[in-house]
Amino acid sequence: MTQANTVCIVGTGASAGGLQPMIEFFSAMPDEPGIAFVVVQHTDSTSRSQLPEILSRHSKMPIELAEDGTVIERDCIYVVPGHMHAALDGDRLRLTATERDGAFDVIDFFFRSLAASQRECAIGVLLSGTGSDGALGLREIRVAGGLSIAQDPEEATYDSMPAAAIRTGFVDRVLKVAEMPAAIVAYAQHLSARVRAQPEAELDTGARAESTVESIISFLRREHASDFGYYKRTTIARRIRRRMGICQIDSIEEYHRHIQEHPEEAEQLARDMLVGVTSFFRDPEAFEELRETVIRPLVEEKSPDTSIRIWVPGAATGEEAYSVAMLVHEVMAELGKNIPLQVFACDLNPEAVELARQGSYPESIRADVPEALLEKYFSWHDHTYRVRDRLREGMVFATHNMLTDPPFSRLDLVSCRNVLIYLTPQAEDLAYRVFAFALRRGGYIFLGSSDAPPSAQDMFAGVEGEARVLRRTAKKASIASLPIRARVRNLELVQSRSRGAMNSELARVSRDVLLGHFAAAVVLTTETGEVLHFFGPTSKYLEHTTGQATLSVFDMVAEPLSTRMRAAMREARDQDREQKLHGVRLGEGRQDVATDVSIIPAGRPGDEDRVFAFIFESALPRARERLDAEEAAGPGGESSVEQLTTDLAATRRDLQAVVAELQRSNEDLVVANDEVMSMNEELQSANEELQISTEELQSVNEELMTVNQQLNEKVDLIAQANADLETLFKSADIMAVFIAEDLSIRRFSPAAARLLNLLPTDVGRPISHVTHNLRDLDLPPMVEHVINTGEGVEEQLQDTEGNWYIMSIASCAMQDQLEGAVVNFANVTRVKMAEQLAARRTEKLRELAREITEAEQSERHRIAGLIHDEIQQMLAAAKMKVHAIARATEEPEVDDRVRQAVELLDSATATSRTLTTSLSPPVLRDAGFIAGLNWIAAEFKRTHGLRVTVEVVNRTEPPSDALGLFLMNAVRELLFNVVKHAETDEAELRLSRADEEVTIDVIDHGVGFDVCELKDAQGLSFGLVGIIRRMELLGGEFDLTSATGGGCHAALRLPAAVFDRPGTALSRLDDYKESARIQRGDAERPRVLIVDDHEIIRDGLARMLASGDGVEVVGTAADGHEAIELAVGLQPDVILMDIGMKPMNGIEATRIIMEQHPTMRIIGLSIHEEGKLSREIREAGAAGFLTKGAPIEEIIAAIRGKAEEPSAGNEPPATS
Repeated sequence: MTQANTVCIVGTGASAGGLQPMIEFFSAMPDEPGIAFVVVQHTDSTSRSQLPEILSRHSKMPIELAEDGTVIERDCIYVVPGHMHAALDGDRLRLTATERDGAFDVIDFFFRSLAASQRECAIGVLLSGTGSDGALGLREIRVAGGLSIAQDPEEATYDSMPAAAIRTGFVDRVLKVAEMPAAIVAYAQHLSARVRAQPEAELDTGARAESTVESIISFLRREHASDFGYYKRTTIARRIRRRMGICQIDSIEEYHRHIQEHPEEAEQLARDMLVGVTSFFRDPEAFEELRETVIRPLVEEKSPDTSIRIWVPGAATGEEAYSVAMLVHEVMAELGKNIPLQVFACDLNPEAVELARQGSYPESIRADVPEALLEKYFSWHDHTYRVRDRLREGMVFATHNMLTDPPFSRLDLVSCRNVLIYLTPQAEDLAYRVFAFALRRGGYIFLGSSDAPPSAQDMFAGVEGEARVLRRTAKKASIASLPIRARVRNLELVQSRSRGAMNSELARVSRDVLLGHFAAAVVLTTETGEVLHFFGPTSKYLEHTTGQATLSVFDMVAEPLSTRMRAAMREARDQDREQKLHGVRLGEGRQDVATDVSIIPAGRPGDEDRVFAFIFESALPRARERLDAEEAAGPGGESSVEQLTTDLAATRRDLQAVVAELQRSNEDLVVANDEVMSMNEELQSANEELQISTEELQSVNEELMTVNQQLNEKVDLIAQANADLETLFKSADIMAVFIAEDLSIRRFSPAAARLLNLLPTDVGRPISHVTHNLRDLDLPPMVEHVINTGEGVEEQLQDTEGNWYIMSIASCAMQDQLEGAVVNFANVTRVKMAEQLAARRTEKLRELAREITEAEQSERHRIAGLIHDEIQQMLAAAKMKVHAIARATEEPEVDDRVRQAVELLDSATATSRTLTTSLSPPVLRDAGFIAGLNWIAAEFKRTHGLRVTVEVVNRTEPPSDALGLFLMNAVRELLFNVVKHAETDEAELRLSRADEEVTIDVIDHGVGFDVCELKDAQGLSFGLVGIIRRMELLGGEFDLTSATGGGCHAALRLPAAVFDRPGTALSRLDDYKESARIQRGDAERPRVLIVDDHEIIRDGLARMLASGDGVEVVGTAADGHEAIELAVGLQPDVILMDIGMKPMNGIEATRIIMEQHPTMRIIGLSIHEEGKLSREIREAGAAGFLTKGAPIEEIIAAIRGKAEEPSAGNEPPATS
């Protein structure tokens, strides 16, 4: 699937609370949107997703659970199984298992693959869920030119996932679920139409369009302080085209007007211009080379009192900057050095800079960051990876334009990968001059694989290696060519937190203090020393220290005064009276003179809003007063000494108080510190455990939420199914009883209640307690058998009123586990009556068919008798009369006429015999059915050259000649089909009887045919149709199997009861032939078979015998094998057997034939005289021996003499 065919693929990601939005999404989607959909969810990997089944009820598009290698097609929905990473490989989905359960990067993983594969044909949709999975994936889709959509957080059940994506600033549309399908279809249609209209062009290339692009750039510079004048016009055109597709605008002039009227769209365009393609360790081989060729030498040459300074312009969301920082830390750890690191990561997009500053990334970064670095520099919290402080220290993130803002300086490395490719050649030159100025001599530039080298070759030199690394030469960049305009940014004044208006007590204290100390510096504080108000020249006494801002008055003075002031304040608070500190020194940085400090409490003790006034006054006036008094008192004045003594005592008291306070504070601090340390350790341990538990619970909760939604959907479906089932039971006459595994009644239909006399209270009772009106039914054992074995049971039952039912018992399974059975009853009374009526009619038809067959056979037999007994006798008498006339007349003309008349009479006699045989074969009447089968085989050998092998298994005979005649005719019809269609000269005829069935098989190995072509009776011959119909009436069947090139097998099957008598003792044709010949008076014409391997001898002997009187040559054979076959088929009276033949000689053939046909006469022939051969052939069973040179009269005499000799046991055959 390529971009050229504009088939869009929509990746839909969801987690907790995402089922209902997904149902709404696909319910509103057209049935044929021309788009493919791939659904990715956070689900449990141990259970099969029910989502395809659920969504199939809300969409007509085909829905399937994706597998590895599934082909993506438009207008189809593919659901990715739980905890599987899905990626696009052309038009196929590739699935791989996640490294661990609970992985929350499956959506990002697929979105990134979708962006790389489909580019602008990629559409990402992010629905309800917790965590931040999908945020980076939507960014990749947007950067690739596709469409990124997030569900409105106010609508989402869990808004974490869509909100995280929105915060990145890379979401094109924030929509409610109901609005998404229309927006997606419109985008896909607009994209398809644009590609068809302009498959190659980025935008219209006319001068007017170029002018409009420049106007848009100027508009963004003027209205949004975003200068994209340095960008390549193709890049700008591509971004404008993308926004035009999202807004469904075809003309660039119309889009220009649109952004002027809609500031929010202009802001979106400006964001789109800021390309944010980045990832951790993008191009790992290049980063590995950077580590060895740049970072390692830098760390080796630096000393601990220096620093490593790195600038990453175009840092986007910080992945590249953090990647470089990690490499520096790793190299320092390997070399055992600790060098300060400063990394300046800058970008034009303030939102991206803020994300980089936060250092929070989704789980999908596991695919880019090595596991060791991930554990070392990131912490896992709330489904995100957060940068640890050890990596975050030294990182400075700022919004900065490398082309217009002043650059950094004294840099060791500039990492600017795949940024310059978007700039014009002039901007590229300016960027290289900026880098040359910012880098120290010998500093490095790390470029992307697509970045062009600088045009000025004298400022940089290439570094050996595959990566694009350049090194700063001695030549400096021209200052005049560098950006000198500093960006003036609006600074927001941050107002400190309001502490509330001063109350009346504060106003009163302020008034009283100021009246009493109008020239002093006064500070009003709370009971803890937090400043409420300043009066007078407080800056002479107080000073703000560097570091974190504070309003504590004690932090604004130096030690040890701070401690004395704290002690004095406690005394003022505890004693509720003014406390003074005389002549204290404030220390360096302040007025280094003696100062008096007074602390005056105001308000009642215990009040929450009690105020304290700190009054700072110079001690010089008071010192002068004491000096004047001392001078007045004289040198020996006691006032000075007393004052000094008093001051000294006060100082000692203050010092003692301070020391005591310090001791107490130290003791309290030690105890508190120990407690805090202990509590901190416990809290840290508890916090880590809680974090792990929270993450696990959150993961389980999301999966449970998803499963719960699917289960709720299932419950609703089950409730609907139950309601439908109840309605079906009530409206249809379905008799069903559901039985539990313990044989208790679980449920039954109203119709079953009427049949089995069930009541509502019978639910839960054993089935054995049920009484019914069905005869011979013991239900519990049958149900138990079905439950235990899983085998169904079906029986026909009758109730006491004569109604018939079919009872079927089937097992009930739940997830391949047998959990009971269902008993169904179907009232088949009408069907049973119809079957009985049909059975009676069928029996009558069969009886009628038997009667018709008997009548037909009787009529055939009668006509055959007439022909045999009357017509053939008349023909024989006429022949005798003609011979008598011939003997009485010796005229030649009369002899010729007599001869012609005899021939006509012989022909008429032969025709009558053939007609008699076809109407009622004498062999069936005289020798039985099996003999008839042998006779048929011999006839087909003689008349058609088809060798038929007859086999009888468990001999049996039909009970009547009529049935035998039908079966013989059926066999003849089947053999005729073999002759006509099989293209073979061999066939098998088999009669077999089993306990229940008698079968007649006709098998050939010829060309065969396709049985499927014989779809109905029209494809069969008339004879076969008659066989099929007659077999059906007899209660049997006709089977025909065949295959092209595989021969054919026809089978006649009849119930064994039809054959109710065993076969007759006399069934061989030779016995029948002998008996029939004797009865007909044809003993004077023996039937002769000539066997010789020389054709001349065979033909000559046959002609000589035929010219003689009273011998009939029925066939000839060329070897012993053929002689054995013809003996079976032709049943001759005498065989003239040549002894010396190959491969089987006459002696062996004689032995086999005599074993099979002991009544046949065999006369051996040889060119040799009597001797060894004549003895051996006689021993084999031959009746005599002649030489081949014997006269024909002797041979005929031998034939006739032997044929007329009576043989023991040669009795006439029995007739049926």
